[in-house]
This record gives sequence, C-alpha cells and structure tokens, in this order.
Amino acid sequence: MASRREYLIKRLTEDFRMVPGHGPDFSQMTDEELEKQLIFLESAFEMAWEEEGEEEEDI
Repeated sequence: MASRREYLIKRLTEDFRMVPGHGPDFSQMTDEELEKQLIFLESAFEMAWEEEGEEEEDI
C-alpha cells in the first residue's frame, strides 16, 4: 500500500501537470505543504469549472 506522501505526489504530478522545470519541487516539500498544494489546485479547478458552468446558464 502506498504511503500518504506517495499518494499526494502522484495526484499532484498526474492530475495537475506543470510545464517541465516550472512547477514546484515536490520532493523538497513536507507532507503538509503537499497537502496544501493539492487542496489549492483542486479548489482552483473547481472554481474555474463552476464559473464556466454558470456563464453557460446565463446564455
């Protein structure tokens, strides 16, 4: 079974791809920092899709 750290890094690298060489160095982050980064990215994408969906309803 994968550790929590491995799970967080896998989600951050597979679900939220960055331009090579321009993203954060996940190997240097603590587990808490990884978790905050994942929560931030998930909420940003959620807000982006919600706004897009609301605009379509107004049309």
